[in-house]
Amino acid sequence: MKKATKRADGRYQKSVFIGRKKDGSPIRKTVYASTQAELNRKVAELQHDAATGKCIHSDITFRRLSEIWMKQFPSLSKRWHKRKQCELDNHLLPALGELKISELHLINLQNVLNDMAEQGYASSTMRKIKQCASAIMDFACDNDWLNRNCFLKAKVVSMEAPETRFLDENEIRLITSSWEGHRFGIAAMIMLYCGLRRGEVLALEWDDIDYKNNVIHVTKARDIDANKAYLKKPKTKAGTRDVPIPSILLHALKKLDGKHGLIAPDKDGKLMSSTAYKRAWEGYFAYLNVTAGGKPASKYKPRVTVIKNITSKMLRHTYCTMLYDAGVDVKSAQYFMGHSNLETTLKIYTHLSQFRTKKSIASLNTHVHRMIDPDDNI
Repeated sequence: MKKATKRADGRYQKSVFIGRKKDGSPIRKTVYASTQAELNRKVAELQHDAATGKCIHSDITFRRLSEIWMKQFPSLSKRWHKRKQCELDNHLLPALGELKISELHLINLQNVLNDMAEQGYASSTMRKIKQCASAIMDFACDNDWLNRNCFLKAKVVSMEAPETRFLDENEIRLITSSWEGHRFGIAAMIMLYCGLRRGEVLALEWDDIDYKNNVIHVTKARDIDANKAYLKKPKTKAGTRDVPIPSILLHALKKLDGKHGLIAPDKDGKLMSSTAYKRAWEGYFAYLNVTAGGKPASKYKPRVTVIKNITSKMLRHTYCTMLYDAGVDVKSAQYFMGHSNLETTLKIYTHLSQFRTKKSIASLNTHVHRMIDPDDNI
């Protein structure tokens, strides 16, 4: 161990070993003090910090560290940067941002994850938050600012994502009977009766409708980068598929008689951005609500909503239930849905089977009660 030396200015200094780099070379830091006693105290504190994993650059906050970390990936897409910044802004920075990384402990991130669990976030979302926080701390370790990542052992609470509901007969009838009254009605019909994803419908062109074979050729999808829409190939090979068109949808498509261009463009005839889609869907839902008997908001009265919330994902989920009810085998359903993994389709089919079984048992119980006591109001 190196001894302390006295400098020409009267101060004491000592070089302290605090760890090793990835290549095995030692990391040292020089400590300065006015007296030998003060030097001994500073050396002891530094050695303790090194042993417990506290950082060398203790003045760096988690916020500043995250900013430096984000700049290490200039080649990644704007979408990736936006997604990571959202994870930081919405979950990590409010709780950790102003803390110095020397002050961070496992409990800090664990509290963030526990709060997310209480708010009902899915486990997959919480895992992404942990991965982001841990990657930032790994970056600090790689640059010798930390000796260990204190976030590695944070635990994600197992939370099941809320199940997407399927539409009931009245909701299906509402969409089917009123599609002509709103510009987004045909897109909703395609999602409902062909199960296309939102991005697939927004990228769909009239040239993709094959009237000869009565199928839709799904070959592309719309994606977003910095709220700018562009076309891309489906995420997996399973996304490229030919989906049969039911006669009720075929009639609607022929009635519109579109020749070329997008089936569901924005008001300028171009691909919809995220903002344009959100407005279009909100307008469509408001239209459905009024059609069902609700009332729009006025200067003096709030909106009267008479239908449950409907999303594009619910339409796609309902299409899968139609396949199930029609007796379509699970392998064919997987192809029509564009699922790359059969387990995804099986999960929906299994859920529907369990739901139908419970419903059948309830109907049987009601029937038995009525046979025994016809006057009993169940």
